[in-house]
Amino acid sequence: MKNLKPKALGRANAKLGNLLKYACFFVLFLIFSRINGYYAPFSAGLFAALFFGGQSLPVISVLYVAASLIFSKFDFNFTASVLILPAVFFAAYTVFKLFKKKIGLRAVLISVGLSRVFLFFTAAKNGGGTGYLYAALSLVFSVSAAYAACVLASAVFIRRVRVISDLTTDEKTAAPIFLAAMFLGLYAAGFRIGGSDYYSRPFFMAASVFFILTALRADGAKGAFIAASIAGIGAAFHSADFSPLSFSVSAAAAALLLYPLSFYASAAAAACVYFILYAAGLYGTLDPLNAAAVIFGAVTAILTRKRAVEYISAFLKKNSSEVSERSLVNNGRLIMSRKLSGLSGVFSEMSELLKKSAERPAARVFPEEYAARLLIAAQFSGVSELFFKLAAECSGGMSFDGALETRVKEALAREGITCKDAAIYSDGETLRVLIIVREDDLAHHALSKTVSAAIGKNLTAAAADLPIEGYAALEYKPANKYDVLYGEAHMAQNGISGDVKCAFKVGGDKFIAVLSDGMGHGIKAGAASENAVTLIEDFYRAGMDGEAVLSFVNHVVTRVNGEIFAAVDLCVADLRRGEAEFIKMGAADSYIRRKESSNTGDLPPQKERRYNIDTVEGTALPLGVSEHARPSIIRRGLKKDDFIIMASDGVDDALAGNLKNLLASFETKNPQTLADEILSLAAENGARDDMSVVVLRLFEKI
Repeated sequence: MKNLKPKALGRANAKLGNLLKYACFFVLFLIFSRINGYYAPFSAGLFAALFFGGQSLPVISVLYVAASLIFSKFDFNFTASVLILPAVFFAAYTVFKLFKKKIGLRAVLISVGLSRVFLFFTAAKNGGGTGYLYAALSLVFSVSAAYAACVLASAVFIRRVRVISDLTTDEKTAAPIFLAAMFLGLYAAGFRIGGSDYYSRPFFMAASVFFILTALRADGAKGAFIAASIAGIGAAFHSADFSPLSFSVSAAAAALLLYPLSFYASAAAAACVYFILYAAGLYGTLDPLNAAAVIFGAVTAILTRKRAVEYISAFLKKNSSEVSERSLVNNGRLIMSRKLSGLSGVFSEMSELLKKSAERPAARVFPEEYAARLLIAAQFSGVSELFFKLAAECSGGMSFDGALETRVKEALAREGITCKDAAIYSDGETLRVLIIVREDDLAHHALSKTVSAAIGKNLTAAAADLPIEGYAALEYKPANKYDVLYGEAHMAQNGISGDVKCAFKVGGDKFIAVLSDGMGHGIKAGAASENAVTLIEDFYRAGMDGEAVLSFVNHVVTRVNGEIFAAVDLCVADLRRGEAEFIKMGAADSYIRRKESSNTGDLPPQKERRYNIDTVEGTALPLGVSEHARPSIIRRGLKKDDFIIMASDGVDDALAGNLKNLLASFETKNPQTLADEILSLAAENGARDDMSVVVLRLFEKI
């Protein structure tokens, strides 16, 4: 029952997709049927191509006949040519199915040719002469159109080509021919205004403006002029009139001229070309239908979804080798994930075997060997967890954005920066931009600004490789919204403190503060804390996450330190998202102090400000108590000017558990001053243990 709804939704989507597909086929048949010369050869060619591409013969037959006859005056020869074509294909389909053979391209072209044979009989009946010539030309044009259409159908329906470089020479030749034929059909679909001899061409005008503007967005100047030429030349074949070509090329030139300003300006310029040509006397009549059509085409181009334009751009500009290389990247990540997962399983099994061997009575006779086996088992278990985490990270594929890559390269070119290549990718969480530029351009003042503007995000340079052969790779990622100010203060009870702290950045977007409180004080407590903090920092810099790090460090510390434990308080501040992750093992409470305004209006400004104190507490055992202990993980959202306060238990003990209430009384904005004041107040109350305070203040970057 649970799967019924998704399945029903899937079937509904499939039906809607088929309806839209058949609606598009009907419109194309309608357009090509307007080219009545030689009995609509392109309409016949489209029918043959759809059949060759695996579409339903009964459905396309109905669409073809309906589109061909719906707006046509009755003519016996034309009606017969329309009905005979699907009849011949039904006969061919039946014969080939009977012999269990697949209909190939040659059989399809022969079927189209046979459907035109009847024209020779009607020519003979009407006295031959011109009729025979007309029949021969219809046969040649229909078979030629069918061949071109079938070539395209092979690319679209059979090979499913996704990049233009994978098109064959025949396919690249057939595509503009059929596009030109489409505009010829749109131009032929004009109609007279009133009783005059003037024909309005709204379908051509709207389609050509839309086609030119979409090509400009997807492929720049080259695409716009190619689109204009195809549309204009196709329409010019209707009556050897080159005014459509002059209009389309002028529209492309006007759109390109204002494109640097904005696409809206380009669309307006393309639409205005019709009015300018009328004012210049190239169009004798200002047709309101044509005027409305060019405006409609421009508005439709503006409203076209960005994703659709990017898909067209990617099809036109990607090459198959690039797609293959990027597929290999994701394939390699998947293979690596499987290998790491396998290694994780191996180390996990080895850990279990060592634990079982250590539990044998014979192993307990030698305490040192017993302890060594358990230590190695714990290490193997930790390594297994690390490999498992790495496998999970590699299992996700990386998606690339070809349209954005093209935009970045073109933007850099306008600034005079040579970009050899660009890769824009995401692992589903973080956007990364990698560009390869000339070594001389690394110091260009507009480099980072141009890349950020092209992407539409504020980016910052994350890393740069050493130049090779005059080119260097530069990596960008989204800039941090926040940064931190850091302060710390500490006091040892007997000269040597058991508290150890450190702070460092990882990956440019995470600030990590660690406070370890070794149980007791003195050399042993300090050593336990020092070992824990050093391991934590090393693993974080290696790219591990907090839970895996503390779990593995706990395995090691449990076996190495004996009865010496450590309370670990760790805060990971995400400077890009404005989030904090607190990871605790036996640590005292941490606090987030957030400024809050009172709305009374009765107090002086300095008294209006009060603070909301959020307590962050963990329930996990200290580090080293049990190898099976897991850290407490608490996540909080952060805002500008938030203070994060971490303190060892000695501080709160000295303040009689009143640290939370006291935090609201401090007015300083300096984290170092706040740390000093907290420690000073705790010392005044009489310290009985080592005391440490770590304070972070989040501020918004300009």
